[in-house]
Amino acid sequence: MRISLKSWDRHIVKFLRRKIVFILFLFIFFLAAFTTLGTTIVQQHSYNRRPVEGILPQIFPNEEIIEFRFYSYETEYRYPPINVDFRQKIDNNNLDLPVVNPHPFKYILKADHICHQAQNASLIIVVKSAAPHFELRNVLRNTWIPKAKANNFAVVFALGYNKLVQQQVLQENAKNRDIIQEDFTDSYLNNTYKTIMSFNWVVEHCSHIEHVYFDDDDMFLHIDNLASYLKVQQNKTDKNLFSGSMAIKGKPVRNPSSKWYISWEQYPFDYWPPYVGGSSMIAHMAIIKDMQKIFPYVLPLNFDDVYLGIILRKLHVKPTNNTHFDNTYLRNFDKLHSLIANHGFDDPRLYNSTFYKIFPEV
Repeated sequence: MRISLKSWDRHIVKFLRRKIVFILFLFIFFLAAFTTLGTTIVQQHSYNRRPVEGILPQIFPNEEIIEFRFYSYETEYRYPPINVDFRQKIDNNNLDLPVVNPHPFKYILKADHICHQAQNASLIIVVKSAAPHFELRNVLRNTWIPKAKANNFAVVFALGYNKLVQQQVLQENAKNRDIIQEDFTDSYLNNTYKTIMSFNWVVEHCSHIEHVYFDDDDMFLHIDNLASYLKVQQNKTDKNLFSGSMAIKGKPVRNPSSKWYISWEQYPFDYWPPYVGGSSMIAHMAIIKDMQKIFPYVLPLNFDDVYLGIILRKLHVKPTNNTHFDNTYLRNFDKLHSLIANHGFDDPRLYNSTFYKIFPEV
């Protein structure tokens, strides 16, 4: 069968039309992509803007116009107040600086008897907990907290204020007498307030106890492993101990829809200082006292663990990594026997059942 030249022409024309449409589509797609990318690069690295908020005026006090780019943590880092040697000021007992981080909140529940009744305790455990987590706190009271007390550890829960459940919190504390609470709103973005409250309370009431362990209520805590680790630390007497699951070269989140978002004006550097994940960490009381002294003079962040990393850097103290604190791998069942703490046990039933699998003799 023969195909006429006209028929071939029609086939060629159809083929070219299809290809041209596809080629045009690719051209428009890549043009749009490169235009967006180029605009972003220009916005992030090429234009200048005035510092109108955040920490920028304090980082660049003599600059009227500042280049909009992410400054290098390695070579350009300086978090206000700049040019202040806090270690020297503490040693000289001379913290004559303006207060930029006031803590105006009042105690609702103080539990000041906890450490007063534990004069020989070797560790105070502060469990950060959300006010509505009644069931989870009760699981902790019935699982590892009796083992903690048997090891001569004192334990307290740290809460913020939630109007909807406050009456229940008061009833819970009347029964258990183990809650500290201030009147700031209990929310994720107020975790720094909760951490500062915990430091203040520990320094005020538990300064005779050598070590402090901070814990989130959804961390599975292996008390026996913690006790063994503490014995090693007591022999070392490292007064700068601040240890846990380290984040090194952690990147600030710039996506406005994320709960971890931070703007360029608030933090213009490409990396955070090294910090220990706030879900679980252990420290010597000496460094806790020094950190607590300088909180009022260092601008706060919403992220309490990052803020503590900034505070440690101000004091010339390097936090240390401990692989037995696992804040990254959720519910690491295979390693729970060897870990001190593991993240992701926010289900009270899961927490309870896991505890009795690990400690069947209890």
